[in-house]
Amino acid sequence: EIFGVDHTLFSRMQFMHDGQTVERKQVPLRKLTWLESSALHTSADDLASEVCTFTENWRTGCRTTLHERLGLPTSWQDLHLVEEENRCKYIVEDNVKSDGYPGLNTMYCIHEVTFRIPDPLHSGVQVIGLPEGQEFATAEGDFNFHGQQDDHGLAIGTQLNIWTWGRVQEKKVVKESSVLKPVAAAAEAAKQEQLVNTNFQDLLLI
Repeated sequence: EIFGVDHTLFSRMQFMHDGQTVERKQVPLRKLTWLESSALHTSADDLASEVCTFTENWRTGCRTTLHERLGLPTSWQDLHLVEEENRCKYIVEDNVKSDGYPGLNTMYCIHEVTFRIPDPLHSGVQVIGLPEGQEFATAEGDFNFHGQQDDHGLAIGTQLNIWTWGRVQEKKVVKESSVLKPVAAAAEAAKQEQLVNTNFQDLLLI
């Protein structure tokens, strides 16, 4: 809450490694990591299960996402975040056109997970702009503006995110190949077995 009103954290702008600036609303999103290569030979029903044995646990994925995207260590998460289990959702979107691989349809399995900060006045949450709801920035990889001017530029995947707090409202999931890590596995599956439906286990934090 910010001044008694529920707000959601999202990135409104991303400065990419190649110098591009992208303006869009994007909540912390990450692809769950595949654990078994045998998943490529498994039925779509098994892969679409809410508890998928072929990917990392989605709660583990939550912790990793918050650490990688926002730089929040697990000790900080344990102290300042409470999962609202009654607001968590599991959504399956089947036969969807892939953004990363044109012509390849896929299946997205999405965990929407909601966390609440019980004490927005705590000094420890100032790192994410509370209690006033100020904007803040985080870097993924070794990002710096001067690096964009170097001959070699910045490493692929490096970016700067500008985060802001917005009033809670209906949100649209933003899916991107750049944040869905195991897309290579999907491409390999399509190449080897001519699959038209490839399962993706996604994690969305709200």
